[in-house]
Amino acid sequence: MARYKPNIGKIKTLEDANLALKEIGLLEHELEAIDGEANKKIAEIKADCAKQGEGLRKRITDLSALLGAFAEYNREELFKDRKSQKLSFGEFGYRKSTAIS
Repeated sequence: MARYKPNIGKIKTLEDANLALKEIGLLEHELEAIDGEANKKIAEIKADCAKQGEGLRKRITDLSALLGAFAEYNREELFKDRKSQKLSFGEFGYRKSTAIS
């Protein structure tokens, strides 16, 4: 099968080049308007999702603090042989820099 190559015309003069540049500018302006509207909608969606997830993020922070306090209080018993405890739903550890996975 032969390749299809569309015929889009030719630029023969400086006036043709100038008109092509004008069209490029107008098309880029339209694209910027479309992208701007999309970015506005994306920002609204992100703000709405952040508001919806606010309680969940707060709960995660609270539970993480509780796990940290539990690890600190029971560190001698839980971390005498290793620095992490693997459980069914993840692991937590006692280190100078704390992380929960």
